[in-house]
Amino acid sequence: MPIVFDHDAGEVYVENPAREHPKQEANRVYYYRSEGQGDEQKRIARIMVNRMRTMYDLGKQHRSEEIRKILGV
Repeated sequence: MPIVFDHDAGEVYVENPAREHPKQEANRVYYYRSEGQGDEQKRIARIMVNRMRTMYDLGKQHRSEEIRKILGV
């Protein structure tokens, strides 16, 4: 399940593929969602989404480095 970083909407979520019926849309599990629709709230939401994306990328990079260290590559 890939994490979706939606900068325009100010949301970070995972789409849950488990569906009860074949035609049912995927459910979203939100990690972060903008609290309002004003310009200031949207600006803050974009900053938060950017920070969460940066932390996610750093985590992936660190995990890859640890795996390489363990494998001796």
